[in-house]
Amino acid sequence: MIVIDDIEYKEEDLSEQQKNWVYALNEILTSRRKILIELEKIDVLTQYYKDKIKNDVVKKESKDDK
Repeated sequence: MIVIDDIEYKEEDLSEQQKNWVYALNEILTSRRKILIELEKIDVLTQYYKDKIKNDVVKKESKDDK
């Protein structure tokens, strides 16, 4: 059973071309999920380095004030 937009299709009712389209769609969706995971990692690392920069600047400003 193949489900697309909440509509169920029987694989045996699909032509070879339609099955290929389903395969291509699955590949695209898998790629999308991987990319979203990578974007989440990038967001986390971006925030980490922003925080490191901010903290380092504050430390240097504190030293300069003394």
